[in-house]
Amino acid sequence: MRLLFATIEPCPTFRPDVATLFGKFLPRLGVTSDLVTERAPGVAGEASWGGGEALLISSRGSRPRRSAEKFAHYALTLLRADRAKYQAIQVRDMPLVALLGLLAARLKRLPFFYWMSFPAPEGQLMLARERGLSAGLIRFLFPLLWRGWMHLFLLYRIVLPRA
Repeated sequence: MRLLFATIEPCPTFRPDVATLFGKFLPRLGVTSDLVTERAPGVAGEASWGGGEALLISSRGSRPRRSAEKFAHYALTLLRADRAKYQAIQVRDMPLVALLGLLAARLKRLPFFYWMSFPAPEGQLMLARERGLSAGLIRFLFPLLWRGWMHLFLLYRIVLPRA
């Protein structure tokens, strides 16, 4: 089995759940994962990923530009997934990218999995409430409205019921 696996952590990743499970142990059982993410800062050349191919983007510039480049990378890679190559699409901890992954999976007639290692929308809502306006209006509204309420809606009303 071969997964197309979009994750938020840069590659190489040292998170045990990603690096050990998907990069080391599952390949021994015949489950490989092509990792879709960004190249870790300071890593030149080929990044090491034991679970399959590393489909990486190196983004530079301002934070909004890097975010837009990463989103475009996820979108293009997921929507170009080859049904003959992959048996499933998996997205980890990114509700908006999960919506693209779900769409790509439906278009390609592939199973879709969402891996939630942490309830991120709820975490963003808590952050906004704890921070309040002390960090400024934008730093209050962005986590509250976009990463909180919007991702909560996407995750629980659209993505998870269809995963």
